Amino acid sequence: MENCKVIAITNQKGGVGKTTTAVNLGVGLASSGKRVLLVDADPQGSLTVSLGIKNPDELDVSLSSLMQSVIDDEPLAEGAIIRHQEGVDLLPSNIELSGMETGLFNVMSREYVLKNAIDGMRKSYDYILIDCMPSLGMMTVNALVAADSVIIPSQPNFLSTKGLNLLLRSISKIKRQINPRLKIDGILLTMVDNRTNNAKAIISSLRSTVGENIRVFRSEIPFSVRAAECSLSGESIFSHDRNGKVAAAYEALTKEVTELEERAKIDLGLTGYDELFMNDAERKENKLPRIYDIPLSEIDDFPDHPFKVKLDEDMDQLVQSIKERGIITPVTLRPKEDGRYEIVSGHRRKKACELAGFDTVKAEVREMTRDEAIILMVESNLQRSVILPSEKAFSYKMRLEAMNRQGQRSDLTSTPVVSKSRSNEELGSEHGESREQVRRYIRLTELIPELLDLVDEGRIAFRPAVELSYLQKEEQSALLEQIAYADATPSLAQAIKLKRFSQDGKLNNEVIESIMSEEKPNQREKINIKYAEARRFIPASVPYEKTGEYILKALEYYHRYQERQKSRNDAR
Repeated sequence: MENCKVIAITNQKGGVGKTTTAVNLGVGLASSGKRVLLVDADPQGSLTVSLGIKNPDELDVSLSSLMQSVIDDEPLAEGAIIRHQEGVDLLPSNIELSGMETGLFNVMSREYVLKNAIDGMRKSYDYILIDCMPSLGMMTVNALVAADSVIIPSQPNFLSTKGLNLLLRSISKIKRQINPRLKIDGILLTMVDNRTNNAKAIISSLRSTVGENIRVFRSEIPFSVRAAECSLSGESIFSHDRNGKVAAAYEALTKEVTELEERAKIDLGLTGYDELFMNDAERKENKLPRIYDIPLSEIDDFPDHPFKVKLDEDMDQLVQSIKERGIITPVTLRPKEDGRYEIVSGHRRKKACELAGFDTVKAEVREMTRDEAIILMVESNLQRSVILPSEKAFSYKMRLEAMNRQGQRSDLTSTPVVSKSRSNEELGSEHGESREQVRRYIRLTELIPELLDLVDEGRIAFRPAVELSYLQKEEQSALLEQIAYADATPSLAQAIKLKRFSQDGKLNNEVIESIMSEEKPNQREKINIKYAEARRFIPASVPYEKTGEYILKALEYYHRYQERQKSRNDAR
């Protein structure tokens, strides 16, 4: 049992290459002489299909059968293991596993069912790889409880890497509460297209931020149509395209996995101190950056840093955590020519150390150019869950200026420049924004601070704010006064009108007051009628969407009735 390693291959995001990795890593290990079992823990049965089982729902025995045997406290069902021609064994899955996951919620020791099902198989294998479903549901929890370690495939794009924090928190929670031996072998970058700046920037960011504490495998799996074809043929990339770049990448990954040190690169316990107190020789051996204790008094803020460090409840919790456990993830600093340091990443952690009363902070010191520091600073902060419009605006602007430092562009906020450079399109693709949306955000940097604060507070909507950014600074100040006086902010239609008058040179205080005094549709008084109360007066044949029209006709009819009654009374 001690000689078998169980690895869960997981990421709650779908389409990142979990199944492809399970197949090719498994076959790679088998080719190196290891005994390997692949476990399909996904009701969709993708791993099962990828290994040539075209109709998994027709299987008599599957993973669900074994787990049911555990639940019923009966001997494990026999005949579940299928031998594949490339030297790996498969424990298949089918749609029955979906019902099993739902049923687990009412089972005693529900987190241990999968572990109990496969523990008896450890003696027969060197590696057991579990292909997890794309969620953090009960089956994934079972896989993490059964596993010794985790490999996390992730594409180098914003949406894929954004969910890593949630997954890491879930792994940490399971380690603390259920499976203390669980560790992270590493993050595997998949479907990598190194021809794009998008991939290069995110990979660099991932290795420099998350990679501070978690191994990011040196092997990167390139994007290839040939890899996608493998599942159709029911074979690994080694059989389908042995001399291709994907096969070479998975061969390198196999070597990395087999050479993993006994000591994990990250400890997800409560303190996370192990790595921080490694000596330089140990850190070098484990390929970790050297960590220093840097006096807070020697650290300067990053010039024009666009992200705000708020003294809120989250900060209070961070301060308390640092007091109890210290800093788990060191900050990143850049040495300055005067011997001091400039903080690149970790502004909140630095502030929390100050509030906690610390004199020093754990830090990684990296030599980097100003532009490299800007890109790292922006990328590390844009992964936060909550970003204010002003923060995104100035960070996009700084990042684009760094990307275009050669001088091709001088104006980053006007539409014609877009045709001269694709940098804003590249930046947008990295963060799920269109090129035009990036331009709109950068326009916000033209607002005076007081108006930009109203945007951050949600009082001025994003699109009206973009239109207002075209006003001259003195015109914006005059508008701010009118907003305070009227206690109202401009709608999109009003903002466009203000912009047009400004461009014509006709915007003054009187025009601003006149436009702002116009009645907006959402400011008109409304009469609310509860549908349930009105329904009893409306024939059943009148559909819901015609209710308003029927009520208007009824009112019109009633009005005519009153007029007739009035005429009759007058005639008397």
